[in-house]
Amino acid sequence: MLRRLCRLGLAGASIAALTVAAPVWAQPGAPAPAPESEEAVTLFRDGVKLAQEGKCAEALPKLTRSFELAPSPNSELVVARCLRDTGKPVEALARYESAAAEAERRVKDGQTKYERTADEAKREGAVVRSGLGSVTVEVRGATAGATVEIEGTAVALDANGQAKALRPPGKTRVVVKVAPDKTFDRTVEVGAGTDALVAVDVATGKIEEPKPKPKPKPSGPSRRDWAYPASWAAGGLATAGFAAFAGLGLTSRSLYDELEADCGNNCAARQDDVDRGRSMQLGANIALGVAAGLSAVSVAFVIVGLTDPGPESAEPGEEASLRIGPGGVVLDITWGAR
Repeated sequence: MLRRLCRLGLAGASIAALTVAAPVWAQPGAPAPAPESEEAVTLFRDGVKLAQEGKCAEALPKLTRSFELAPSPNSELVVARCLRDTGKPVEALARYESAAAEAERRVKDGQTKYERTADEAKREGAVVRSGLGSVTVEVRGATAGATVEIEGTAVALDANGQAKALRPPGKTRVVVKVAPDKTFDRTVEVGAGTDALVAVDVATGKIEEPKPKPKPKPSGPSRRDWAYPASWAAGGLATAGFAAFAGLGLTSRSLYDELEADCGNNCAARQDDVDRGRSMQLGANIALGVAAGLSAVSVAFVIVGLTDPGPESAEPGEEASLRIGPGGVVLDITWGAR
């Protein structure tokens, strides 16, 4: 599935990039393109073809070289997709952000044909970013020569003595060298959407490694906000339906008893009353069916509300779940859960 999506996306980007350049080269009497431009187009086409065949690892060198010869947000978007599909999300995110920034710059300059490139680069980049975590290394009391490596890549310390890097989920090795004979080495676990902090105190030689804290889920309206009122409304209508059934049923029964006592099985003279009784009986049956349906809807809304955990900050409350087994459907309700 990923390969199919990759092919579709790459095809769109290759067409966009080629249609921008092709008309210039096709004009009669136009100056011949520079050799590097011809090489860039050839590399781009070959790279896109390989990518469409699911050979992104082979396509990357060609696409990267094409971009170096003729920089374009379209070609960089293709490079980003290939990096993503070859398991290099951090490098892919950098390319997505670069392609989006350049495409937006060109759009501001009046080149509106890059709007789609900017939108796709931002959208796909956001998806890649959501699957990444980060590592923050804090060196307390660091000297001027202190260095930090995160999974083998040197990362500069900022003015606050911190070094940060995005990382895919999994184990990441952190090496902090504060002197030729003093090195701190630690491996941390990184999760998607979390920041793993490693704090090194040069003076004491201690390493603090707090557990990664997941980013809080956005708070806001939950299903309970509308499910419970909807359940009450459906329950009220169901009650009205049952009342209508009872009223019409009793009236119909009373009329039936009256007709039976008056004329037995031959009530042709009171045919209007017979028809009225039948109509009331039909109405009672319809009211019963509607009431039963609304009762089921009311219960369903209650279950929807109960199964919503709500925001993380909410107080513990009730939760419910449905279990389907050989004996039927079971509703489990737990109070004080979370």
